[in-house]
Parts: sequence; C-alpha cells; structure tokens
Amino acid sequence: MTAAADVSDTVWIVNLAAVVEPDGLPRLLARTLGIREQGDMPERVAEGRRQLELAEPHCGAPPERALYATTAGFLDAAVGGLDAADRRLSQAHALAASMPDPPMLVLVTVGAAELRWRRGDPRGAAELLGIADAVRGGPNSGNPDIARLRLRLGAHGRGYGAGLESTAQQD
Repeated sequence: MTAAADVSDTVWIVNLAAVVEPDGLPRLLARTLGIREQGDMPERVAEGRRQLELAEPHCGAPPERALYATTAGFLDAAVGGLDAADRRLSQAHALAASMPDPPMLVLVTVGAAELRWRRGDPRGAAELLGIADAVRGGPNSGNPDIARLRLRLGAHGRGYGAGLESTAQQD
C-alpha cells in the first residue's frame, strides 16, 4: 500500500465515522473500518469483530445500524462467510434505502459489489460499482474499497457503464 493510499484510507475512515453520533461509537467504528481496510488478515478481522461487538450496543438509530451491518458484512466476506455477508448487507440495504442518506446507500452498494466479486460475478460487481458512483455523483478515488474493486474489475468496464446508465435512466 502506498503512502497516498494510507492518507486516503484515513481521510475516508474519519469522514465515515463522523456520520455516527453516540458517544464512543465513532471511535470504535472508525477503528474497525481501519482494520478492515488494511487487509483481510485473520488477526485484523478478529480484532474488527471484537470492535464491532463493542460498538453494537450503541447502534440504535438506522444510520448506525446500517453502518454496523455493512462493516460486519465486509468482515464476513473477508473470511469467506458469503451467506452471512449477504444477510448483513441485505439488512444494511433495507436500512439505507429508507433514509435520505446517499453516502450510506453508496457504502452499502459497494459492499454488495464486493460480495458479487467474491461470489464470482465480476460483471455484476462492476455494475453495482457503477451504480454506487452514479449515486455519489462520480467516482470516489478516496474510498479504499472502491479503489480495490476498481483494480479487480478493470476488465469489466461494460458492466460499470451499465450501472451508470441504469441510474441515469431512472432520472
């Protein structure tokens, strides 16, 4: 990982954690996300789970529950728990879709794209990434999940374009 990627990672984590308001929760979720973003190493995933367990009791409001479920879904996917990741990300999607919070919807959609990639559907993953970028208003080079997926999905530009187009057609 380059120094520039480390800076982008930190900025993104701090911005994401700022969405959460209860005492103690931003620090815990920011730390968990930081662990998740540094790789899929088992000890980091275990620490991420421990941090999520500490944060869960503070996740009362829908944005907090959506962020919790998305992060847990990424962690599940990182260790091959794809069915558990699907359940978590489905919960997060239902919550995010009920809120006027496009950044949260983008985060959940990126989680779904990661899951599609891990299930062997790179075109579907690219399409979801295109949808996430369209909802956001353009590509997000500062989000390490998106950057990682872009590298993995480079050959699937048509799927990405289809995702961008699908949201444009709904306007």
